[in-house]
Amino acid sequence: MTAVFLAAMLVSGIQLADSYLRFLPFKNQITSVETRRLWIGLSGWALVTVPLYFSIFAEFGIDAASYKAILMSGWAPFVLISVLTVKRMGLQHVFIVGMNALWTLLQHNWAAMLDALFFIDMPEERLLIVHSIMYLTLFALLLPIERRYFTTLLPNAQFFDNRPQGYYIAFLPIVIGLGHFMLWADERLIHSWAERFSRLSLLLIFFFLYRYVLMGARTFFAHKRTMRENQLAQEQLRSLERHNRIMLSNQKQLIDLQNNMHEDYQSILEMLRAGDVDGVRAHIDRQEARLDATKMIKFCRDPLINAAVSIYIRQAERHNIKCRHKINLPPAFATDENDFAILLSNLLENAVNASKHQPIDRRELSIIVQHSGTQFVLEIANRFDGTLVLDEEGLPTTTREGHGIGMSSVQSFVEKYKAQAMFDQSDGWVTFSMYWEEGLAD
Repeated sequence: MTAVFLAAMLVSGIQLADSYLRFLPFKNQITSVETRRLWIGLSGWALVTVPLYFSIFAEFGIDAASYKAILMSGWAPFVLISVLTVKRMGLQHVFIVGMNALWTLLQHNWAAMLDALFFIDMPEERLLIVHSIMYLTLFALLLPIERRYFTTLLPNAQFFDNRPQGYYIAFLPIVIGLGHFMLWADERLIHSWAERFSRLSLLLIFFFLYRYVLMGARTFFAHKRTMRENQLAQEQLRSLERHNRIMLSNQKQLIDLQNNMHEDYQSILEMLRAGDVDGVRAHIDRQEARLDATKMIKFCRDPLINAAVSIYIRQAERHNIKCRHKINLPPAFATDENDFAILLSNLLENAVNASKHQPIDRRELSIIVQHSGTQFVLEIANRFDGTLVLDEEGLPTTTREGHGIGMSSVQSFVEKYKAQAMFDQSDGWVTFSMYWEEGLAD
């Protein structure tokens, strides 16, 4: 019974070690709460498997058939616990399970080679226990390498979100290793050296597949970056066109006012002669309103930034959105004015569009831009009673057309200026905050 208990403990240890490798790619992408919940689940199930495997070995004996049956099926509950804990990464789980299976089969192959060289004359029961010890020893010795590769094994989520390519990449490791898995899943304990050496190709498969995924991810994101830059260039042109239209419109209104000044003076003079003071006042109020419509709010010396803020503040006022703004930019603004104007335009457009769908008594918008030396803070907040859904990069997700360009402008600004940005929702407000320091741009 001691051998049966030891065998059950070792197999549970192997499966827990494999679970650790499958955890590493998600380590930096999940919260501390999820990590704690995951390891409570994995450790708890590992404790359950010890008496379960003990009963299987006690019933059927410790032989190749029972040993392999447990290894080939026992991983599933551990994976299920991971999937249920980290629910948002389905295809990533499939990819990591496949890569882990290739690595696990490779380590079993190495352990089997050591078995054949030094322990071949042992009884089958003892040989399987030694094999398990060899496997765990290799796991411990290779842990620095395993940590390095498995921690960086998972490319960005967008790589898997790009369908159907995401499915191909996710299932590729399992498909590649399927033939080896089927040959290994027999009732033989000792395979030929030819079979063992053929499995060494898994090392090359693992390495080249790993490199292929990383290179594919770099190519994919380089393509996405190019598309995003093209979108931003188009948005920049549209911003310039909007600014130009506003300036031309204002100039036309000023010219019209100048042309009509003589007639206005004559009208005022006639009303004064007739003693119509109220008429004079009403006429002056109308003229002031027309002048206000041509006035662009001046926040800084840059006309593009002034235009961006002015356009959306006026839009907000037309939709009865209460607007608060405190914008303090230095005379010498080293941040590229086009980049900042596009960023402001897209963020304010999203904020105004979200606010105008609120009940009329809950439409509010706040814009704050402050600086201290070369350090800048941007904060845009608007009331929003819906649920803000953020993706894995902390950016809002929506199917609304145009939103993608807005979030692309945020991503580009963050990358170019080494900025820190985040969205937050609390107390009925959605707040975008960004901090950056001039002089850090690429």
